[in-house]
Amino acid sequence: MNKQLRSFYALLSWSWLLLILTFAAYDINALLTQKKVQFDLMALLPENRSEKMKVAHQLMENFNLMDRSLILIGHQNPAIARAALGDVRQLSLPLKEQKTAVMAEEYKMFFQKLYPYRAGLLAESDRDYLLKGKGEALVQRALSNIMLPFNVMGPLQLNKDPFFLYPHFIASLTAPLSIEKDDKDEVLIKSDGKVWYLFKAQLTEPAFSFKTQKEMTETLLPFLDQLHQTQGVDILKTGAVFYAAAGAAQANKEISQIGLFSVLGIILILLLVFRTMKPLIFASLVVSSGLVGGLAACLFIFNSVHILALVFGCSLVGVTVDYALHYFCATYHQEIPSPQNRFHVLKRLMPALPLGVFSSILGYSLLMVAPFPGIQQMAVLASGGLLCSFLTVCFLGPFFVGHRGKSVPSLGVRLQGYLDKLADVGQWKKARLTLSILFLSLFLTGASVLTFEDDVRRFQSLDTRLKSEEERIQSMMKVDHGSRFLTIVGPTLEEVLQIEENLGLELENLKESKNISSYRSLATLIPSKKRQEENRHLVEKGLYEKQGSSFAQSLGLEFLMDAKELGLKEPLLEELGDLPEGWKELIHFSSEGRVVGQILLQGVNSFQALQELVSRQEGVSYIDLPHEYSVLFASYRQIMMGLILAVLCGIMVVLSLWKGMKESVRIVLPVVLSILATIGIISLSGVAINLFHTMGLLLILCIGIDYALFLYCRKSSENLAQKGDFLLLANGLAALTTILSFGFLSFSQTLAIHSFGLTIFIGIVLCFCLTTVFFGKGKGYG
Repeated sequence: MNKQLRSFYALLSWSWLLLILTFAAYDINALLTQKKVQFDLMALLPENRSEKMKVAHQLMENFNLMDRSLILIGHQNPAIARAALGDVRQLSLPLKEQKTAVMAEEYKMFFQKLYPYRAGLLAESDRDYLLKGKGEALVQRALSNIMLPFNVMGPLQLNKDPFFLYPHFIASLTAPLSIEKDDKDEVLIKSDGKVWYLFKAQLTEPAFSFKTQKEMTETLLPFLDQLHQTQGVDILKTGAVFYAAAGAAQANKEISQIGLFSVLGIILILLLVFRTMKPLIFASLVVSSGLVGGLAACLFIFNSVHILALVFGCSLVGVTVDYALHYFCATYHQEIPSPQNRFHVLKRLMPALPLGVFSSILGYSLLMVAPFPGIQQMAVLASGGLLCSFLTVCFLGPFFVGHRGKSVPSLGVRLQGYLDKLADVGQWKKARLTLSILFLSLFLTGASVLTFEDDVRRFQSLDTRLKSEEERIQSMMKVDHGSRFLTIVGPTLEEVLQIEENLGLELENLKESKNISSYRSLATLIPSKKRQEENRHLVEKGLYEKQGSSFAQSLGLEFLMDAKELGLKEPLLEELGDLPEGWKELIHFSSEGRVVGQILLQGVNSFQALQELVSRQEGVSYIDLPHEYSVLFASYRQIMMGLILAVLCGIMVVLSLWKGMKESVRIVLPVVLSILATIGIISLSGVAINLFHTMGLLLILCIGIDYALFLYCRKSSENLAQKGDFLLLANGLAALTTILSFGFLSFSQTLAIHSFGLTIFIGIVLCFCLTTVFFGKGKGYG
């Protein structure tokens, strides 16, 4: 390489380094400043997502389920508990308290707006009495309660609602909560001999943001612990933000333990083998350039990155670090001591390095065919990252290598010798055949007991203490914030309300048979126009005309039925207006002009009973949020398994164009056998295969192909170490760093991370051993 060409090469290298730094600045701005990380699982779905998932997503948005939090502060002495509540309110947190007094005023104003339409609004029990011709029961109830105050509309007016029908309608809408108020209108619950004050709040920042979780873990949670220790109050809390904070704390703990051990292990191994910091610095540069470059490509194309794609992108470490290790091992025993030699190192990695990179990029690129945005993001991030890492090796690698040849450290020579002995096993055809049969038998045996796990609840790793506190809160408040509901889709609000009213009859039967404990439907608050007309007719004919005179005589009054005064001539209620909290979430008007109603179900004990109910109703669906997300995970797992086959086929096409079909089969055979054996071992261990296992299998395929290609291109020789060939050592170090980087994640307590780590640990060990046996002495034997 002449001087001008070297100068041009240096210019390209510095330009590439500057571009990588630009990518890094772009990524930091997008992630930390513009918050372009997505956490919503729904963002993983294609635009033509299922109707059920659309409705589920809309429900979660309407209810703000992720942003709600509730804290209960309890003590035997109410004054102490209330004082602690005041202390919590003084904290500066991203929480906006939802005052009960404000909510009560909102309900009061709403019921005042409904009052003119009272003649058409009946409690279900009152309607049932009138349908059965038992109006006298309502007369007796009115007589017994005639002196009770009407706490919403004020004093009773006989000429407007003589039978207390409207206040009884309001009372029927209220769940039987055990909530009380003290003399300062503070909400409390009495349970277990203690008084519990409620702090109900809405997050002003996303529950999964780093800022919010930092506020929770560094400010709120320590303060609550301090209140418990200093004032003796008991604390119960629930909300997505607390689970997120607990999950982040667990993740940080695992990273600080497993991650620190992995990093220290990698540093120690590289220093022991290479006896210099250059390989470590170069490997870090190659890996980081791949991550920032791939992330920049993903952000540029999609304008955001999903957290799952980001986590998967971090698996690039296991692939790209191999490039740096192979490069450094190829620098040993350079024979011509001239400055030009540093640029000749790449020649020793041809064609294995570019072919391995191209095969992996092609494999990841095939993920783009999946209609799922999340998988498409993974494809772009991984492909862009691999390309950036490869270019970093090409442009910056020569500057990390001295121009003089250097000898191999003694530890490296010994390790190479051990690996040569393992490679010697492959010279016997029977040994290769025996190993192939063994690996295939492991898969077939495991396949006979193979099961799959897609239940999203298994992957949540919910903090057991928080879960216990949530269950205790639900028990004390006698509510179950369930995630199961019925959806009703119709062209008009009137049609949806009529369907909900018909469903109400069957849901009451399910309550009586203990299949559900309760339900909440908008139709119980806002009846359809048809139901309002029926109610008015029942009240007028079955109550006012039949029972009005006897009721007035019992009170010693003269009863003159004025239809206008009683609200019988008022127009029917058609406009919803601003519904109060807890009800407005039950209706949604889609952009397509459809009306979607939701009936929340609590205490569901029979899935079959609800399925039978839905099958008899057109336009009605039963949605179980955990089940729907489990279906999503299952679809992703199935797609990922199919894409592994697609990636394998793509790699074989490339290899076939290079060496022909027969040789391409030889190259991929040990990798495929290792993947199959990994599945078999996991299954035989009694572990069900999930999405994160399949993500690990894809990584094994892309890494394993590199192992096979580097060794396949190796020249056959009895004593390669003496001639400067340290590919076995490079492959061994690559496998070891991958295991340290990801294999030790199998010790994680989080199922998703554990599954990913376990798969890579088993698969990389098997793949490295089998490729070493098959190709450790080169391709010169059949």
